[in-house]
Amino acid sequence: MRDGGWAGVDAGSVGLLTDHVAAPVNALLGNMVHAAAGQAFLEWMRYRDAGELHRQLVVPHETSDRRTFDATMQCAARIAVTHSISQGAAERIVDTAIALRDRLPKVAECLRDGKLAPRYVRLIVERTDLVLDRENS
Repeated sequence: MRDGGWAGVDAGSVGLLTDHVAAPVNALLGNMVHAAAGQAFLEWMRYRDAGELHRQLVVPHETSDRRTFDATMQCAARIAVTHSISQGAAERIVDTAIALRDRLPKVAECLRDGKLAPRYVRLIVERTDLVLDRENS
């Protein structure tokens, strides 16, 4: 799959319609819902992997890293380069990944299962950023 890209994936192999031209309206709408759930799953995978990058590249150095460009920034820089995005956008991916992994695992599950559209994830993370867990505070 990595070599051929997504265009080379057989739509039927992931549960999508293969012949959309003759498909009835409800089948097309259902296909769109299924495709959106697939997008949510892929976004969850991206956050999951960004969280794992953080765990491998940053966590071992968190307490002792005093550099100007610390391990978190270097982790984000790697993501920025591989995604062709800005450093700031990559840092938001890392921040969101950490929040989903550590603070909001149920939100991550909803994203993974296609119950939450990817466009709402960052909003949820930002709006819950200052909420403290009374049990653990």
